[in-house]
Amino acid sequence: MRSSEFLERVVTPNVNACFADIEDLRLAVNACFAIDALAGIFYVENAGTPQVFGKSGRNGEGKFRADLRRMNLAYDLVETAAWCVKHGELTREPRVLSSIQDVAFKEPTWNDDEVWDDRGIWEEGAAVLLSVRSVVRNDLPIGDYHCAAAIDEAHRFISAFIAGKNYQGLSHFEINAQTFQRRNP
Repeated sequence: MRSSEFLERVVTPNVNACFADIEDLRLAVNACFAIDALAGIFYVENAGTPQVFGKSGRNGEGKFRADLRRMNLAYDLVETAAWCVKHGELTREPRVLSSIQDVAFKEPTWNDDEVWDDRGIWEEGAAVLLSVRSVVRNDLPIGDYHCAAAIDEAHRFISAFIAGKNYQGLSHFEINAQTFQRRNP
């Protein structure tokens, strides 16, 4: 399967399912895994080409993935979340998340003053959060980040990257759990 087909048939449906139910940890994890797998498929498909920075071999894939993480902070969050779920804890190098404990479901809290947003989601409601507990990137402060927002942003980034297009990513403020609003697809 080519990366473009995997994007269309696996990644995008997983991202859309995650957004249909932002409280579902399973859907969030599936979307993170799909985006992570897409990078690997693209690497294998294009190893040695300028688009994957002219690298080949197993160490080349690690460099390729590190370059993708540097290019987009949401991709960094999503890929690292996938690795935390897969391995439980990451200890080899500093990453934006370090363990499965950093990928968590947040229960909704009742607030009589709360308002519904235009998507029918409580602004302070239930969601899957990614908790950054130490500063590894200057553009990503400590705090909770909305997993669905990071997935949406990482999906936009990796889709543009695979298509060979430039992409201007969102800032940490735009995917922060307290300020997130989904853009139109």
